[in-house]
Amino acid sequence: MKAGAPILLVDANPLAAKNTIDELSRHFPETMLHVAHGEAEGLQVASQQPVELVILDGDIPDNNAFEFIRQLKNLDDDPVVLMLSSVGDPTLIHAAYEAGCTRHILKAGEWRSDLGMVVRQLLRMRRLEQENLKLLSRVLEANVMLEERNRRLDEFCASLAHDIRGPLAGVSMRLEYLMDGCRELLDERHLRTLRNANDSLERLIGMVQAMYEYARLGEKATRMQAVSLQQLMSEVINDLHFDDRLDIQVRIGELPKVWGNPDLLRRVFSNLISNSVKYSDKARIEISVEALRKTESSLGAFHELAVTDNGPGIKSEDHAHVFQMFSRGENKSSKEGSGIGLAVVQRIVELHYGRVWVDPQYQGGARFILSLPAEPIRFA
Repeated sequence: MKAGAPILLVDANPLAAKNTIDELSRHFPETMLHVAHGEAEGLQVASQQPVELVILDGDIPDNNAFEFIRQLKNLDDDPVVLMLSSVGDPTLIHAAYEAGCTRHILKAGEWRSDLGMVVRQLLRMRRLEQENLKLLSRVLEANVMLEERNRRLDEFCASLAHDIRGPLAGVSMRLEYLMDGCRELLDERHLRTLRNANDSLERLIGMVQAMYEYARLGEKATRMQAVSLQQLMSEVINDLHFDDRLDIQVRIGELPKVWGNPDLLRRVFSNLISNSVKYSDKARIEISVEALRKTESSLGAFHELAVTDNGPGIKSEDHAHVFQMFSRGENKSSKEGSGIGLAVVQRIVELHYGRVWVDPQYQGGARFILSLPAEPIRFA
């Protein structure tokens, strides 16, 4: 027989062991089958050569089957364990599963005729688990490489933005000098040209500064903690300064605690509320922040929250690219903005392994829904 999926049978009864091996050979003619007549011998065999599945006869006299199973599971191969016994004691069977047994067969009736099918299922399950582990390892490795590349890209962008700001500020100072120092030598047309050029330059400097800050967001995301959104929202509202002539009502519901970076989350809600005020077309601006539901994913538990306003809303055709850098959509009115606020919101939420999107069903204005982790991410 050539070695395919090595199986080890541990059975102190030579005749019973021969009958079991004969049955297995019929189902797995190309599989290497090993026999051990006791736990010590079985552990020695499993330690010296690869074994994918161990069939343990739990009726071995004076055996310590549970400790044997635990020792098997500590081996590098971590073989699947199938336990056979003549007694169907639920307490003993439960203890076997607790020790690491994968499956139990009661030796009653035509149990040997079912053995081949059970073993085939266990080997298939093991191979699927091994493939899943390989895939998970590759995904984690790719994720680490991607995070490292993103970190380097952020560093490059931040360095580039930093280097550009200096020369742009120098050009702006010279334009201001010309407008102030040479005012009497220039006619109104030339002064207007200089003012327009300087205004454009100031906007460009603002965009470069925004890009610099955007590239630096990932640094803070490495410092996470439990954050009370209730307290954080009080701080956000207190720190925002709007025109006293505006009629603004912000309603904060009962908000949960989340796992994140308070400085970054503060910026998320500050950007969303500021946008609601900036682009509102109503005399009375109404904004609400509320918790919707708690969800589960492979990464852990997440809280979904909604930030809603009564403004002009966002057209459905803009939903797909509203979070893109420098995108302002069709409902931008005449208000000026860098077009980076929502890109920052999305970047921060993604750094928390969450999501943010525009509610496509909401009709009374704009409604942003974001999910944030309720606990530390499981694999982070």
